[in-house]
Parts: sequence; C-alpha cells; structure tokens
Amino acid sequence: MVVLLVLYPLVFLLNEWLQKLVGMFGLPYWAFLFANNAVSVVLLSLILPPVSRRLSWWLRPIDHDGKRDIAGALLVVAFYALWLIVFWQYQTRLGSPF
Repeated sequence: MVVLLVLYPLVFLLNEWLQKLVGMFGLPYWAFLFANNAVSVVLLSLILPPVSRRLSWWLRPIDHDGKRDIAGALLVVAFYALWLIVFWQYQTRLGSPF
C-alpha cells in the first residue's frame, strides 16, 4: 500500500515532465519508458524510506492493534483519494499529457 502511495504520484509527474523531453529530443517510446522507469526506481529508493519511517507506527507496531491497523489503512486510502483528486484536477485544468 505504501509503495503505491509513493509510486503513483511519482510516475504521474515523471510521465508529465519526461513527456516534454520526448518531444524535445524525439526519443522513441521504448527509450522514454526505460528512462521513466530508471528515474522512478532511483527516486522511489530515496523517497520510500522516509515515508515508511513516518508510517512506522502502522507498518512496524510494537503490538498489534485492530484500531491502529484500520487507522493506517484509512490514512493511506485517504492519500490515494487525495492524489486521485489532485491529478484529476491537474489534468482537467492543464490538459491531458497523453
């Protein structure tokens, strides 16, 4: 759940930004996709550890508590909804990059 929480906005934004490079340098799709994945993996390895530390109360609890499990899952789902709304509005207002 946490990987998707970080990966979705990262890939969305990279697609948006790297799409411009495709136009500037005329990269074929296979090269664009490789570059996008390579940058995503590097950035994910930098971003995911701090996010996981912030969610350690949920990911690595001292004792299992049903309320904590539900609270953590609801928090992540709320962030999913937030990302979806933000990027929906981004595309609605600025146009689809695809």
